[in-house]
Amino acid sequence: MNMKQKGASNPATKNDTENRLDRIEHRLNLIDKNIDVSEKLIRMDIRLNIKDATEQIEKTITKFKDLILTTVDPLLKELEERREDRDLAVHQTASFQEKVEDHEKRIKHLEKVQQAT
Repeated sequence: MNMKQKGASNPATKNDTENRLDRIEHRLNLIDKNIDVSEKLIRMDIRLNIKDATEQIEKTITKFKDLILTTVDPLLKELEERREDRDLAVHQTASFQEKVEDHEKRIKHLEKVQQAT
C-alpha cells in the first residue's frame, strides 16, 4: 500500500516509508542509467557529426586544390613557354649581332679595297 491509501487515521509505518524510499531509489537508478545511455548516444552522435564535417571539409579542400591546380597549370605552362621564347630571342639576337659585326668588318674591308683602286 502506498501512503495515499493510508487514511489520515492510519499514519505511514516505517516499513511503508522504507518501501517508498526503495521505489524512489530504484526510479532514480533507472533515471541515472537513462542519462548515461543518453549521454553515450549524444557523444556518439557528436563524433559522427564531427567525422562527417571533417570529411566534407576534406572534400571541399580537395575540390579547391584541384581548381587551383587546373587554373595554375596552364599559366605555368605559358610562363615556361615565354621563358623559352625569351631565351631563344636572346640567343637569336646575339647571333644576329655577330653577323652584323662580321658584315660591318667585311664592308669596311671592301671599302678600303675600293678606295685603293
